[in-house]
Amino acid sequence: MDRDTEIEIEEYRKKLADNPASLIFLPLADLFRKNRLYDEAIETCAKGLSFHPDYISARLFLAKIRLEQNMPAEAAEELKKITEIDPDNIMAHTMLEGIYRQSGSPELANAAVKKINSIASTPPEASLEKNPGMETVTMAEVYFKQGLLDEAMGVYEKIVKRNPLDVNASSRLQELRSLKEEEFKSFRNKKDRLLSELKELRETIRQADEQIAGLEKEL
Repeated sequence: MDRDTEIEIEEYRKKLADNPASLIFLPLADLFRKNRLYDEAIETCAKGLSFHPDYISARLFLAKIRLEQNMPAEAAEELKKITEIDPDNIMAHTMLEGIYRQSGSPELANAAVKKINSIASTPPEASLEKNPGMETVTMAEVYFKQGLLDEAMGVYEKIVKRNPLDVNASSRLQELRSLKEEEFKSFRNKKDRLLSELKELRETIRQADEQIAGLEKEL
């Protein structure tokens, strides 16, 4: 761990000591995770959840750590708690589907897929009409599964703006931005290739025209 990270961790710890109920526990836990200090990350997150039991991003964070530690059963328990809080949380259901597949539970996996498809078939705007101004991760992931990358990024940007300490939303936003950049690079490469092919085609046509003109002179 470098010195800058150590300083950042200490700053977070001091703030959390002054206010144990602060949401800053999640970025602190994320710093521990990034430095492979999993026990500290889990302990910090668990303490934070004792103050904020319905904080979905924190529970999702714990589930990811459990998966990184190859503890799928414990991850699944955390994800189930999320679905109890938010039955339509598409990310939790997606992660559960993966866990069920790997653990050899096809029926549970298929049930998760059915739920995911049901959520994804519901227009995100319908949820927004019920809760104006409350864009959610589920809404963003529905947009993503529908191939609406820009809309998904827009929702995540609003979530992050609303809660800058939401490390899961920030991380997912970066993933989508990277995906967008890759899509743009792919589009640009295809465009360059088509332009090159068009140039070659025009040259072939020009040469053919010259040959035809030469033949007409001979006639």
